Amino acid sequence: MDDRHWWFASKLQETFNFGGYDNPTLLEDFLSELDVVDLINKFLAPGEPRKLFFYCDAAPPSSHCSPIPSHRETQSPIGPSRQLHTASQLTKDVLARGCVCLYVLRKNTEAEVDASMMDKELYCGELKHSVLSSMATLLSEAYNPILHSQRNWRACSDETVTNFLQNLNKISNSLFDSALKAQMYQPVLQRPSAELRGTLVHGQDVRGLGAGKKLDEVVEECEALVADWIGTVESLLIDATDER
Repeated sequence: MDDRHWWFASKLQETFNFGGYDNPTLLEDFLSELDVVDLINKFLAPGEPRKLFFYCDAAPPSSHCSPIPSHRETQSPIGPSRQLHTASQLTKDVLARGCVCLYVLRKNTEAEVDASMMDKELYCGELKHSVLSSMATLLSEAYNPILHSQRNWRACSDETVTNFLQNLNKISNSLFDSALKAQMYQPVLQRPSAELRGTLVHGQDVRGLGAGKKLDEVVEECEALVADWIGTVESLLIDATDER
């Protein structure tokens, strides 16, 4: 391992906060895997790939993380509690499974990345929220800085470039607004059936609910409905507590 690999180790530690129940040599073991080292070296060398992902299941320290299949993925069972994975391409199920992801991007792939230029030539960030929020973060923390630092726009006029960058900022803001609204969405409580509403609201006779339907069936349906409402309310309270 050289200084460039230790740069990755520091970024991985910042993102995943390894410790507690994790293997104390987790990072060292992971970065010692030949497949992992080869993929990192290939990423730092001239040419493709331009992106690299590291991800770990967002699970409690005491739980076990099951491997997640990914194209060109390298897995390393490096601890009893969590597993770290790396890949040059990311599949949709990674975020759907609640994984925390560290991405690293390269703008210039014409030459090998020097150890002294890691922070200048590599762009990194985290994906650990909804798809909208992740896309907004990726746009604002990766693509926006890259495009705003672009100097050679070839045949594009200054006015065209300015309009493009302004529209890009608007798209980024719209994504953040949409992600915020999605987080504020309150699920609707399940409604009782039409027959049950007729009995509860209008006081219809239970016998009018249909042949063979008895009072205990009506009570059972009400109990299931109330249990569903309780579950929905409890989920909202848990989410609100986690946000605080």
